[in-house]
Amino acid sequence: MKANIEYVNVPTDKLLANDNLSTLTFDLQSNKFEAIYYGTKTPIIRVDVGAYLVSSKKKAIVDKATLELLILNQVNKNLTIRNISVNELEINLDDIETKKVPVKPITSITFKNGFDGVGAAKINPDSILLKGPLKLLDSISEISTIKFNRDNIDKSLRVKIPLNPLISNDVFMEETSITYALKVEEFSQKIVTVPVKLINAPQSGSIKLIPNRVEVDFTVSLSLFNEIRAEDFKVICDYAKRNSEENFMIPEIVTFPKEIKDAELTTKKIDFLIFK
Repeated sequence: MKANIEYVNVPTDKLLANDNLSTLTFDLQSNKFEAIYYGTKTPIIRVDVGAYLVSSKKKAIVDKATLELLILNQVNKNLTIRNISVNELEINLDDIETKKVPVKPITSITFKNGFDGVGAAKINPDSILLKGPLKLLDSISEISTIKFNRDNIDKSLRVKIPLNPLISNDVFMEETSITYALKVEEFSQKIVTVPVKLINAPQSGSIKLIPNRVEVDFTVSLSLFNEIRAEDFKVICDYAKRNSEENFMIPEIVTFPKEIKDAELTTKKIDFLIFK
């Protein structure tokens, strides 16, 4: 006769290993009618794992005599069984470890013309606590969401996005979804005029930049439009990087407000004159 094994009462800090037996066989001494009855069903033998832990707590062992009693008590204690397929039932256990990994949102978002996201999206939680065997946890570096698609957005977003399920059933996640929030506003173009600062200039003589002021073109949300000023930018020319043959330098934006987007100089090169 074949019987399925169901492991119960596994200690909370342990997990059943994948290599444990799921079935066992034995001969059942019975009369003709009992043989017909038991031949049409597959009994389930429930094994209390916590009751048979060995001292190391890495495994549980049910010896042959105890296993025989378990089978009889759960099949029919008035019968006799012989030839159990294992001399003892060894139950291997894995320690449950914990690991926190970051969440990676997978999104495809487009905005209505003139609108854009303000700052980075906020994810809550931004990391997930996993529980499972160490050998499985070591193979997981992040948890991604299912792909979230939204087009032509003109309002702020706040949505729940499910996490992709783990491949192994032996690893548990404390959360199954995250909240994804993105502030969306209307943006407009703005231009400010900024002085150009010369760096690494020679100690002798003087240098005149032409022009000495440049326009910075950028986009900014309407809520911050009037707050962004020319003083928030710094544009430099590095004399050490000059083109000596054609007497020009390339201006660079080195300081700008983090809230703006697509900052660009309308002047691409600065000519210079040297006065001795």
